Amino acid sequence: PTTTITCFLPQASYVKLAVFDLSGKQIRVLFQGKLSAGFHSFQWNGLTAAGTPVPSGIYFYRLQTLTLTLQKKMMLMR
Repeated sequence: PTTTITCFLPQASYVKLAVFDLSGKQIRVLFQGKLSAGFHSFQWNGLTAAGTPVPSGIYFYRLQTLTLTLQKKMMLMR
């Protein structure tokens, strides 16, 4: 199972995109660095930072820039 997370940046910015479980524990950082303006997509394959699979369930992803934090819910089904 893989999910694609897309975002649009109106201007170039430093970005951190991370996945969290329901308790708020960070599962994995999908991207951390500078991105140019425009559309970007990232894939999460349901694995933790250590490479172990997580169970089916609800997870959150958080996109942080220098001026904005956006959090959305997603469901992982195996």
